[in-house]
Amino acid sequence: MLQLRFEPTLDPVSVVFLQKASIDRDTDLFDAALRRSGASTSEIRELQRIFSLGLSQDTPPIGADSEQIIDFHSGDHLASLADAFLDVGLSDSANLINRLAAALDMQDNAFSEPWGGPFNGQAGRQAIFQEILRICQIKGIVETGTFRGSTTEYMASTTKLPVFSCETGARYFYYACSRLKKFKNVQIQHLDSRTFLTQLLNSDKPPPTPAFVYLDAHWNDDLPLWDELRILSQCALSSVIMIDDFRVPGSADYAYDDYGSAGRLTIENLVAQAGFDWDIFIPQLVASRETGQRRGCVVLAKGELSELLARSNLLRRLRPEQALAIEAAADSISTLQKVELLLQERSNYQSTIASLQQELTRQQLVFATSEADRSARLDVIRERDATITTLESEVARLGRTLADAEADRAARLDVI
Repeated sequence: MLQLRFEPTLDPVSVVFLQKASIDRDTDLFDAALRRSGASTSEIRELQRIFSLGLSQDTPPIGADSEQIIDFHSGDHLASLADAFLDVGLSDSANLINRLAAALDMQDNAFSEPWGGPFNGQAGRQAIFQEILRICQIKGIVETGTFRGSTTEYMASTTKLPVFSCETGARYFYYACSRLKKFKNVQIQHLDSRTFLTQLLNSDKPPPTPAFVYLDAHWNDDLPLWDELRILSQCALSSVIMIDDFRVPGSADYAYDDYGSAGRLTIENLVAQAGFDWDIFIPQLVASRETGQRRGCVVLAKGELSELLARSNLLRRLRPEQALAIEAAADSISTLQKVELLLQERSNYQSTIASLQQELTRQQLVFATSEADRSARLDVIRERDATITTLESEVARLGRTLADAEADRAARLDVI
């Protein structure tokens, strides 16, 4: 288990050297970059081994093609390589490669605000956070899911309060450590959020209270949220909890995470999975007036903290049964809307079918008329053919009569 608060990362010059070394396949240049990187002797040896592995045609990096070398241009490639090493049990090597990936990420500003800024770039959410701090006199902050550290940096810089955060992804952990190393009030641990919360809340130095707890570690198929809530409900920590990416009851326009069935971030699953009785607060601000990503959230509190938050103009308090009723009503409305849409589609289909039937009837009438006209034309043609036949017979008869008359005339001439 990695127990580092902050790790040294490569400076920009070292990164440039490493990039050039990977292009030129220059081991000496790579070694020079490592010597100025701040890595320990054992780490340098390990990275040299990995780089040599990448240059070897006979022994390619794990999971790579035989002619592929380690690409120090791409943090994504390095992270994939780290996963390959981790899959075969080389965790130390994987961590070192993830440190390199984080160092490269730090050179690209595009990685600093992947969701548009703190709290997903949502000004309304930031205002809620500040109001919770003011009304509840928050003394400490706990966060699960540091990711790139955007929200962590915002909370640390605007409040100056102690911030305890965790990130399970090694690449993101090292990136956040580098980004936040200037903040002495921030502690980041490379741990699963459930382990992090259990250790932190049972440590000799738990967060000062009342605490603001921001749950944002839900990302992969393994959804830790319900376990996080169970841990928080069973401890003595006085806290206000905000859950990111949550369905806001009665507001269909706020986006939320849906991992299927029990993985949907909804009030129904919160009550069913976490099994506790907190008051629920939802944003008063409608999604259309929010900025940024417009992700939903809910805030949980109980006792005195709930009564304090009830004064907020930015939040609306609901009891669990009220929230469930609103959510059920919203689901019913959604179902009715879907039924209405289906009925409308059915009506459209029926209208289309009726139009097609009308067109078919018209085409049948046209065909019948055409058929009758064709029959009449055929009758005319048959009559004409009969007349022609009759005329031809008459012509033949007249021809024979003429021939007979001519023979008779010739005979008479002979007698004369």
